[in-house]
Amino acid sequence: MENTDDNNRFEAGDLLRYAILGLAGFLSLVPFVYMLLLSGMNQYEAINASTWLPKTFLFENYVTAWAYGKFWLYAINTIVVTLFSTLGQIVFCALAGYAFAAIPFKGKRFAFLLLLITLMVPEAVLITPTFTVIKGQIFGIAVLNLLTLTLIASAATLLFYAVLSVYATLTSRQIPVWPLTFAGLIVFIGLLLLAGVVNRDFGSVLSEELWPPKTLLNTYQVMILPIIGNAYSIFLFRQFFIQLPDELWQAAKLDGANHLQYFVRVVVPLSIPAFSTIGVLAFIWSWNSYAWPILTQTGVDPKFTLSVGLRELSDDYIGHIPAQMAGALIVVLPVLVAYSLAVRQFTQSLARVGIK
Repeated sequence: MENTDDNNRFEAGDLLRYAILGLAGFLSLVPFVYMLLLSGMNQYEAINASTWLPKTFLFENYVTAWAYGKFWLYAINTIVVTLFSTLGQIVFCALAGYAFAAIPFKGKRFAFLLLLITLMVPEAVLITPTFTVIKGQIFGIAVLNLLTLTLIASAATLLFYAVLSVYATLTSRQIPVWPLTFAGLIVFIGLLLLAGVVNRDFGSVLSEELWPPKTLLNTYQVMILPIIGNAYSIFLFRQFFIQLPDELWQAAKLDGANHLQYFVRVVVPLSIPAFSTIGVLAFIWSWNSYAWPILTQTGVDPKFTLSVGLRELSDDYIGHIPAQMAGALIVVLPVLVAYSLAVRQFTQSLARVGIK
């Protein structure tokens, strides 16, 4: 009899829990579903409060947002910024997180404390000093250009090296990683130069990005560089890496591995959920960035991203609600797809946080 009562209480508790989760999910989906329905309506249906379903789903609203709203151009800019900022954040934040987790050095605790303090500083507070730096008023534009080239070369080298090392580990093959890394870099640089010679427009954009003459404003790199060093991502990587047993490093050290070899051959393959999680978060942060692109893209031909383009669409089509909703759906859809593809790794990584 007592077991029956316990089962009933357990089932009642589960039912209540699922009911709360279902209500929360329903409330979260209502705005998205309503946005989807509005994007297929005509103008009369959209302003009519009693209309919930479009009589005929109008896909031309998406054409209006994509073509006339210049969303195709904003999409290209957003993909460039998001791709390189996400890769840069994964490379540099992973290395920084590993250093805090596994490499002993003087001032380590104090440096990590400073990192945690930066998490408490509002992003708006950092906009003015960051804007002053990228205008070249502190270090000079030549120093910033050299720093940019150094970061690009370092990130590309480490990325090539990590990919080749992980491939060699997963396939159990002995390959010359460093020679192949430098060969890949030479081929990559050669292809960029060839593309710049063949296509003069691409060549001019490439030269302006790699060595802007006066300021970093109105470039892609100004929207990429400030966010590749994310304190929250470093903290998450550190929490993931610190869970790995120290015996793995001791065994790798006995085999003659250094920290970089141990990192790319052991830590990275064991931390795929961590990289997936932080990759998705970095993707979302960069894709949804709004204030910084507006502040830094002030020229005649600004490289606006989709979030800013949505505002431009709202200004141009201020009374066209369906076109605005179609544009909003175009902006949010890649984020939903990225999260859907990585949701399993995302949940696995969250479940592992704090477990030693």
